[in-house]
Amino acid sequence: MQTSSIDDYLVIVMVLKATSEKTLLKDNLEQLVAVHKFSSVSEMGERLEIDTETTRALLDELLDEGRLEGTLDERGDRFFSSKVKVSDAPTLPSSPELVFEHPNTKNGLYVAIAGLVTIVMALVFPNISIGSLAFEDIRAVFVMVGIVLFLGGLMFISRRESKKRIV
Repeated sequence: MQTSSIDDYLVIVMVLKATSEKTLLKDNLEQLVAVHKFSSVSEMGERLEIDTETTRALLDELLDEGRLEGTLDERGDRFFSSKVKVSDAPTLPSSPELVFEHPNTKNGLYVAIAGLVTIVMALVFPNISIGSLAFEDIRAVFVMVGIVLFLGGLMFISRRESKKRIV
């Protein structure tokens, strides 16, 4: 009679031990998913030192108990938690309006055209008065001024701030 009560006691102790180990495994698995953001079932199993089938079964139990929210993929390789934290990063406006920038480059265009006209005039002018060194010096000055105007206009075009227009 005493042997059966000792056997019953040993069975109860083994059941309690197995239950406490399972509870500990479930708690650790829940921590891996909820806190450490693990999704790979095989990695979870490696961390807990159990096989992947046991890991899947524990995940299913945690889902049934409501301790985890999410789904396993079709193959059972990954667990996707549905409690995903939304990023604090700024988001794009949800309005369907598009913003196009149309730069105002008229002044830069006028300066660049003035520079080109100055260069052309300086190159054509010496043909009218050939032979004078003074005119050749003036021609060189006009070419330089034209180049500076042309490059300044191009820079003005490229660096001009634009007005925003909502279409």
